[in-house]
Parts: sequence; C-alpha cells; structure tokens
Amino acid sequence: PDKAGMIVYQTYGNHDNTYYGDGVVITTDKRSSTIELAAQRGHEASFGPVDYSFNRGDIHIVSMRNIIYRYSTTSGSYLEGFLPAQYEWLKQDLALVPKDKMVILCVHAPLFRNTGNYVEEVLAEINKFKEAHVISGHTHISQFHDFVVEDPATPYPNVFEHNVGALCGVWWRGNIAA
Repeated sequence: PDKAGMIVYQTYGNHDNTYYGDGVVITTDKRSSTIELAAQRGHEASFGPVDYSFNRGDIHIVSMRNIIYRYSTTSGSYLEGFLPAQYEWLKQDLALVPKDKMVILCVHAPLFRNTGNYVEEVLAEINKFKEAHVISGHTHISQFHDFVVEDPATPYPNVFEHNVGALCGVWWRGNIAA
C-alpha cells in the first residue's frame, strides 16, 4: 500500500519478470540461487511475495505464480505450472484452513490446458475443499471450465475455473475481451 497508495492484490504473470537480454549477464546471490528466481525479484520489490494467501470472511484466497522462467544469460522462455517448493508451501498453507471454507486460487495461466509441473497436484489439494475456484487470465478471452464436465476422468468435482479476458481486449485489437 505504501507505493500504490492502496492495497493491490497482484498475481504474477509472464510479463512481470525482470527482462534480461542483449548480453546482460544474470547473476545469482544468496537469496536467488537460480536465474529463474532472480527474474522475480523486481516484482517482489514492488508488490511483495509472488505466493501468498489471506482470508476474507469464509473464503481463503491464494495467489500463486504459475509461470516458470527458463533463462540463459541472454534470453528466456517459460513453462506454465508450479515449482516443487510452491506445491509444498500450498500444502502447508491449506493444512491450516477448515475444509468447509471456499478456496479461491488466483493464477496467471489457466490450469485447464496444462497438466504438468505440479498442476494436477495443486488441483488435488484445492479439490479437498467444499468449493474451489480458480481465477486465471493469460488467454485474452473469457472461458469457463468445470474440470468434471470437460474431462469426466479428472477427479476434481469441487473445482471450477474462471478464465477471464484481459482489460486490453482481445490481443490488443479491441476494446472488449470476448
């Protein structure tokens, strides 16, 4: 709240990393043992942790980074998913939440199109609650996904994903997101 003048609940996305390129050498330090972690430090300086949770009434809200950067010293690409340490953090966080609470997981990239990198494990954790919602973006269109309806073999009956369009419109070509 100090820098923005208001409380901002930010979810880390693929454009929120520190860009390194054109020969800039990325170095690690005692806090950032990997290049991938060094890329999120600028975001943390402005907004705070990339993984955090809080309660609002009977709802437990979790925001997690699900963009995994793979950097060399001059370029980068990313995968969608979670790191093992993030999954462990989520399990510890949710262990303190009563199972009758609603859980909302906020991520950048939608989970319904990704089953790797601890996505299924995260879905299994939030499915343990009476009602669970995932709020995602990234696609620039609005879609809704019930993990049972879309894939009857997927055992997440309590999870519903809301993939919401970006404010910039559909791929920056319109004034609304379809």
